[in-house]
Amino acid sequence: MRRYRPDLDAAFVPPFGDPQFQSDLRWLVVMLQSDDPAVRFVAIEALASLVGERHGYAAANPLPERAVAVQRWTDWLYARGLATSSVLPPTGLLPPPSEPTSNADANST
Repeated sequence: MRRYRPDLDAAFVPPFGDPQFQSDLRWLVVMLQSDDPAVRFVAIEALASLVGERHGYAAANPLPERAVAVQRWTDWLYARGLATSSVLPPTGLLPPPSEPTSNADANST
């Protein structure tokens, strides 16, 4: 798999249409939830290398902060059609996309 380097290769577009690439991205996001910090580190470094994003994720962050960032990654997958109920990993480890919040909902409390 080719490494994405926006600083060196602005013309490179990650192959989002490639089913293997899609599967790799989904599994890397699942790996962000590992109990093993080394696995989390490898997963976020691979994701950052492949797509040029971190979405606020750091392998050493406390669980609540990691969970928020994993949700951002999950939302990113869903927004690109890379995660749906039919293409999630077999264990179903990815949470559903987060619900968008509106200002009206926030103001009603």
